[in-house]
Amino acid sequence: MSERTDSAEPSTSIVELEDDSELDDILELEATVLVDFYADWCGPCQLMEGTVEAVAETVDAPVVKVDVDAFPHVAARFDVSSIPTVIGFDQGAPTDRLIGMQEEKAVRQLIA
Repeated sequence: MSERTDSAEPSTSIVELEDDSELDDILELEATVLVDFYADWCGPCQLMEGTVEAVAETVDAPVVKVDVDAFPHVAARFDVSSIPTVIGFDQGAPTDRLIGMQEEKAVRQLIA
């Protein structure tokens, strides 16, 4: 999905996963989704938070944050064994993933 080009102020589209079915609903409704798997205790995840927020503010796609401690079965479903892991989805299917610390440009490319 492309970056916003209008002059209107983009809204942050970060969704903190709150229940098991929420991610499936978002993947079903949205053409492009970025999913950030993290844990509160993870230093690299904390450092990536600003990058993920910056991407969310400028793209027309939801960014879903999944706490792997609260939702280990969701992480397992997508074969997430290291964090941070960011996965891009297109039409409900994972397209590519980044593991570990990443630059903003690399994260953007997941949903470009």
